Amino acid sequence: MLPGDSNEYECYSCLQLTDGTEIIAMSVSVENDRRQPRQQRSLKKVEKILDAVEVVVARDGLDGVTTTSIANETGFAVGTIYQYFSNRTELLLNTHERLFERFTETIRGAAEDTEFGNGGHDGIDALISLYIETARNHPGYLPLLDFARMNQPVETDDRSTNDKLGALIDRILLTYAPSMDSDRLYVARNVILRLLTVLVDMVLLEPDPALSERFESELIAHSRYALRRAIEDRVP
Repeated sequence: MLPGDSNEYECYSCLQLTDGTEIIAMSVSVENDRRQPRQQRSLKKVEKILDAVEVVVARDGLDGVTTTSIANETGFAVGTIYQYFSNRTELLLNTHERLFERFTETIRGAAEDTEFGNGGHDGIDALISLYIETARNHPGYLPLLDFARMNQPVETDDRSTNDKLGALIDRILLTYAPSMDSDRLYVARNVILRLLTVLVDMVLLEPDPALSERFESELIAHSRYALRRAIEDRVP
């Protein structure tokens, strides 16, 4: 690798012709061929692109999202979009991820404003209800969620968002059991977090309202049970 922008990961190889002439050839790693938006100007472009995806999905559905439609919405050239996103799938997955992070921030803000974290079981209910309400009220989120479930790489690590949700769960757990040890807290947090991340999606994506309501009831019941087990320190 020659000196240069480390974000581009440019790899050089030296070819030697039969007459002894050396030619330096450059290839770019496939895994790192998108520009990383580190400068403020680039970050603003990425935000504008993702904003445009949200608008198009809400207005025209997933089928309306193409690099051409996003270029028209943003006023950018198609080539500019490809500098940051290699294909349509990346555009949609990144838009979903950003929305989910925003929802997490909304829930965290509500917890701080209303102190619903001090209500034990009611806190769990409020956390679940607020997330579901926020997601349902955002135009275009449900199609993005469905797309992400079908296309998100298995190895994707959403640690940042899970940490934020986990902090809210910790707050609720410690309200009822302030002396809970770290092992109990770790297990309870992750059980409830897994329930939330799996069953909330089922609630949101179930087209039958009656079944969606049943899923929500089961989610709340199982989350309450996990909370009670943690508080009472029940070990099988």
